[in-house]
Amino acid sequence: MEPADITWVAGPGREIRRAAQTDLPILGPLATVTRLRAAYPDLAPAQISAACAVAEAYISHAGKLGANAEMLVLTDILAQQATNPLVSTYRTQRLIAAGVKSVVDATSGAGLDALALDAGGLDVTAIELDAVTFACARANLPELVEVLHGDARTIVPELLATRPGTALFVDPARRDSTGPRRSDGSRAHAERDPERWSPPWSWVCEMALLAPTVAKVAPGIPLSLIPNGATVEWISIGSEVVEACVWFAPLHDSASRRATVISSAGAIESIDNFFDTTPAGISSIGEFLLEPHDAVKRANLVDRLAAQCGATRITPASTWLTGPSCESSLVRVWQVHNVVPVGELRDALRSFERVSYKTSDIDRSAQSMASSVGHRAERDAHGEAWVVMIRDGAFAAIVQPS
Repeated sequence: MEPADITWVAGPGREIRRAAQTDLPILGPLATVTRLRAAYPDLAPAQISAACAVAEAYISHAGKLGANAEMLVLTDILAQQATNPLVSTYRTQRLIAAGVKSVVDATSGAGLDALALDAGGLDVTAIELDAVTFACARANLPELVEVLHGDARTIVPELLATRPGTALFVDPARRDSTGPRRSDGSRAHAERDPERWSPPWSWVCEMALLAPTVAKVAPGIPLSLIPNGATVEWISIGSEVVEACVWFAPLHDSASRRATVISSAGAIESIDNFFDTTPAGISSIGEFLLEPHDAVKRANLVDRLAAQCGATRITPASTWLTGPSCESSLVRVWQVHNVVPVGELRDALRSFERVSYKTSDIDRSAQSMASSVGHRAERDAHGEAWVVMIRDGAFAAIVQPS
């Protein structure tokens, strides 16, 4: 796909794109392209293909991209990489609360983060190196937003030198540029060497000395990469951890780690290590089991959550907590039906028609555990049981959602 094709789809080709969006779910990609080429013989085949590709990306990712997805011009890969609008809005709100007035988006991609920054009333300059992606960003962003085509490593220092007080947002590309490609064209493996990110992590840290900086990174970022004084925040939409953000000084706060959960309705709940927390005590399983959100576990805030909920750990190594029921998006509460030795699970589960295993705590797959137990339901068995396997524990808990 060429930049000119993207520009055409965003302008004169909007009607063709809408037609493709109507036909694709019914006819499929090949028949849709064939029908549109017959209906619009004066258009170049590349234009028809571009319109169908943008329409297909919208259909595949509309749920993630929000209410304005139909107005966006994206390829499928760009839609996969795009930040969820709820996260972009949250990040924008934090920047505004910190007193930021203007932002340089150094790696704008298709412009969705810059779109949220602009919607928040910030003065935004977006930079993109790839020509096709730049064309998407220019199509997606309002005319008043400055969009520059070039290498951020050259442009950003020049901009920061002339715009004191401007903040910097960076989302380094972390795909291996030399490894094998998937069928959709993306690289198969994340690049693990931070100096091969684009731009390199050392450059991001260097820019953070010149301007207030926030960087979007993968949730699995090694803590050894986080400079002293920065805050790393794991952000989730519902039950899924979608990204981590590193907030450099002066955008950071006294906490070095934070977990934030955003609901589908936009409600926000966070927990951090601002307060010192003593290790949670150990006790036997009570009426409820509390399952910390993955963001809480990634941020190593299980003990902090235990203190907040009045709970304790079950074993020193387990991330499962037990205590009173807790109404929080940071934890899922399960009511305990029974606690049995692992060797007695098969007999204890015979009265249940269906069984699901929660094994994240023991580094075994649910399928492997199911095969090991070999569930055999009684003739009149009914209902479903969830079995929680406990790390370093010779027992398991049979639970129901609370």
